[in-house]
Amino acid sequence: HPGDLENHIIVGLHNHGLSGPLTLFRQDESYTISGAVNVHLSSNNLLSVLNLVLEGKGINLMTPAWLATKYLKNNELEIILPEWRVPDLPIYLVWRHRQYYSPLFQRFLSFIEDKWNNRPQIDFLNDD
Repeated sequence: HPGDLENHIIVGLHNHGLSGPLTLFRQDESYTISGAVNVHLSSNNLLSVLNLVLEGKGINLMTPAWLATKYLKNNELEIILPEWRVPDLPIYLVWRHRQYYSPLFQRFLSFIEDKWNNRPQIDFLNDD
């Protein structure tokens, strides 16, 4: 249960979408993790957070599937609270504003959006 996280060291992911309490969801149930959780370190760098977790310095709730998949398959990471979901975080593609974008650039944006929206999800690991 998410309440058990209070007994563990957490390596936090600093993101403006995570600035308040974190609410996890399981079907019709939700659980909000208070500020009382034992966060020892918070970083906005996903690789730093991942490396700290791999070194056994704590656990993290927000490692994205696209980054964790290799380590899950190699049994270097383990999914905790698999039935609970965290909210999606926004992602932004930043570029210089212009009145007109070339067709090539517009195709690039569509390509990036398609790749992001169709990226592998962790659930596929259960398809042995």
